[in-house]
Amino acid sequence: MSAALNTVMDVSSCVNVPVKLFCAYVIFRHTPSKMKSISMFILNAAFWNLICCIFGTFLHPYPLFPAECLRITPVIPLAGEVPSHCVFFLAGLSALNSAVASSLPFPYRYVAVAHPMFFKRVKNHWVVLFCVAIHLGFSCIGFGFLTCVLTYNDYASAWNAAEGTRVICFDASHFTKLFIEIPPMITVVAITAMCVIFSVLLKRHLKRATECRAKIDFNRQLLRYLLVVTAVPVFLGAIPLLIVMLSWSFPTYEYARELFIVNVVLLCNHGLFFSIASIATLKPYRQAVRGMVVAALGKIPLHLIH
Repeated sequence: MSAALNTVMDVSSCVNVPVKLFCAYVIFRHTPSKMKSISMFILNAAFWNLICCIFGTFLHPYPLFPAECLRITPVIPLAGEVPSHCVFFLAGLSALNSAVASSLPFPYRYVAVAHPMFFKRVKNHWVVLFCVAIHLGFSCIGFGFLTCVLTYNDYASAWNAAEGTRVICFDASHFTKLFIEIPPMITVVAITAMCVIFSVLLKRHLKRATECRAKIDFNRQLLRYLLVVTAVPVFLGAIPLLIVMLSWSFPTYEYARELFIVNVVLLCNHGLFFSIASIATLKPYRQAVRGMVVAALGKIPLHLIH
């Protein structure tokens, strides 16, 4: 199964990176002017997701259950345990920031629609700095997980030895396991709840709004776009992450390893569907892609087509 996992991860990496870069280009170049602010939030989430995908290329984590260890079989070999630990940590940090970035458009859009005077008093650079501060805050919290990582020799001397080389092991004590497992679950639930709460608040505000019909319809269309785009990280990111954490919590369960592997593959590929949904859901992006395809086909000589 380890070889099959490596093949799937290699193929997904080759597909993910170019598709994400192409979708980011479409969003950056072809976003309507009245949607520029929201597109920056989508690009922020896409950026963190791309960074996570790149670091994930160096990992290919395979669980060594019931040992609290992961075997790393990267495409590009990493020299020693320390680089493996660093890449693993950076991939996790990027995934955390990607989840945070996916939730930021909802409170922003609610405030922009329900309290438009707020952003007239607050300059855009303060909004950017606030978002940067949120990312830095979550990144600092993520550094606490480094204390839970052990070298293979330290783990093997304290717990049952795992098999294989290039492994990342975690402290298996009860308190440390809770520290590893509970915060990610709470973060996922809190971020999902925030998206739902601000979506409901915005929908209620639009129902009571007395603005012109065109503006209300535009805000409703934008809310639907955000909900569709965010549904992908929730169903293909948040739920698989919860299953991964549960399988890690119960490594002696008969199918824990299989559950871990399947959901890690979903986690590593949810960004692909996020990128596709980002441009397939909105008409200006679809038109831009269609125009690129037609232009590319127009450059192919007719004798090659026939």
